[in-house]
Amino acid sequence: MIQLPRISIEEAKKILEEVDSNQYFWINNGPIVKSLFDLPEVLRFIDDNTFKYHVNDRKNDLAEWIEETVGDCTLAKVLKRIKTKGTTINKVNQRLAYLKKLAKVR
Repeated sequence: MIQLPRISIEEAKKILEEVDSNQYFWINNGPIVKSLFDLPEVLRFIDDNTFKYHVNDRKNDLAEWIEETVGDCTLAKVLKRIKTKGTTINKVNQRLAYLKKLAKVR
């Protein structure tokens, strides 16, 4: 599970918040991601080619958005090394579970 470094309850709550509407992540020809909560479901919905448009050897749009907009540098660092949709979903779900537990959010 992605847990290090430790973060405060306030930081966890901030990471879990919906971002401002001008900072939503727009999936190529697909849905909009408004928060880290949305990401696993959206990733399950999109096809592999759309995923590869955003995550490939040249770039990782998801990791960049998570680091720069959501503010979760720990998850972004992990995702920068991952190139598959299934593993990305698993890592995001692991991080969500940890943050929800820390922030006492369901």
